[in-house]
Amino acid sequence: MTEFFLISCSKSKLEGVHRACDLYGPSDIFGKRKRLAERDGVAYGILSAQFGYLRPWEATPDYEKHISERTPVWGAFVLRDILSDLDYWEVDQVTILAGKRYVDPLVSELKARGYDVLDYNRGLRPGERNSALKEVLLPGEQSQLVTDGSGGEQR
Repeated sequence: MTEFFLISCSKSKLEGVHRACDLYGPSDIFGKRKRLAERDGVAYGILSAQFGYLRPWEATPDYEKHISERTPVWGAFVLRDILSDLDYWEVDQVTILAGKRYVDPLVSELKARGYDVLDYNRGLRPGERNSALKEVLLPGEQSQLVTDGSGGEQR
């Protein structure tokens, strides 16, 4: 099974133009999400309130836009761009590390297209998301993210 991570952007950004994977460097939770994807050697993309879908290597300017300000067609454009990458990487499973506002426009469409979608933030408050990522990235016994139990999925 080939996995692909979708991680959300963050409010904290470096000033200027940077690779998308570096732009959100000041954000602790973005850094944890990125490290998890990179640690597992999984291809990933970034969900951006401003630009929709970003590939980690894309040159991206800083911006100030919250996901609540997205346009009604945001999800359609994101999906269009994501699908080409999922096809390229021959992905079966999409693991999402993003908040509800990023996830809602995408999950049902990805599932309808046959992807196994794991949303590890479902049911977790922001502080709980951060704690779960912190725990999974620490060396020791726990090496997998665990959902809130509502879906029964585990990594």
